[in-house]
Amino acid sequence: MLVVYSPLTIANEFIQRSLPVGLEHLKIQKLVFSFYGWWLAFDDDPILYEAPVAGPYGPYFPELLAVLRDKGRRPLTGPVQTPGSTETPPLEEEDVEIIRLVDWIWKLYGACSAEVMAGLLHRKGAPWHSYLVSGGDEVIETEIPHGRIKEYYENLSALCPPSPHR
Repeated sequence: MLVVYSPLTIANEFIQRSLPVGLEHLKIQKLVFSFYGWWLAFDDDPILYEAPVAGPYGPYFPELLAVLRDKGRRPLTGPVQTPGSTETPPLEEEDVEIIRLVDWIWKLYGACSAEVMAGLLHRKGAPWHSYLVSGGDEVIETEIPHGRIKEYYENLSALCPPSPHR
């Protein structure tokens, strides 16, 4: 049975891989969105219980934004959790496919700056780009359907190194 995770769980996996340097909020959002997209390229079922939203600075997960909004550009070096909770549940050890995908995403994008990742995720044809208002200065802030993300990453998968996920 597929376990559906919080975006915070995946964020913590990337933060752990970034140590001792840590990750800033913007890069965490970009990594989690990339993880979500690459998962959908090979699976019909979303792996996160929250869909990303098109926002003024690119795609974001509302739960991550709520928790990380006040962190600014300071690198995060410890786990993030929902306010009022003591911890965010980790990945299940038996979720080997998910762990491999997180590792693959980290290998692919870990050395990229948040700005480079934004360039990749904001380019014409990317799921977020279709929510730009004509003129390109505003975004229609709405949930990005997972079918749109899936289609984009399926097309992208033909151009990239093979994903460990199926």
